[in-house]
Amino acid sequence: MLIDPQLGRRPGIPHVAAGRRTDPPVSVPKDATTNPAATAIPESPPVAVSRNFRDGDAFEADTQMLAGLGFVGRACIHPAQLAPVRTVFVPSADEVREAEELLADLEQATSGVVVDSKGFLIDEAVARTARRVVERGAARESIST
Repeated sequence: MLIDPQLGRRPGIPHVAAGRRTDPPVSVPKDATTNPAATAIPESPPVAVSRNFRDGDAFEADTQMLAGLGFVGRACIHPAQLAPVRTVFVPSADEVREAEELLADLEQATSGVVVDSKGFLIDEAVARTARRVVERGAARESIST
């Protein structure tokens, strides 16, 4: 597969920068596959399975790194992988509360954008992410370990 490092800078293809960035050899392949899909699907696909089910700390660290690249879930092949995946991808009560406050701020706006209490701009792209956090947070109540 040939990867165009300028792909995310082309008109009509959004550059997705969720979380921290890593070296180009890691982030460019993900960008090359998910940026063109960003307009077709609402969020990144889940990460593929890992054969590692014995070293929970390493599996969680790997999952956290992948979440930093913008992935929103991970397929599991063993029950031991569930808790680390939930820790990484199911938002905390504080994260849900912050997302709900952000959405409430935007709802009160007289235009399509507003500055929140921390001084950050909130627009529809930010609101879309906040709605996903609220939705994933609601899933926490229905998950049993």
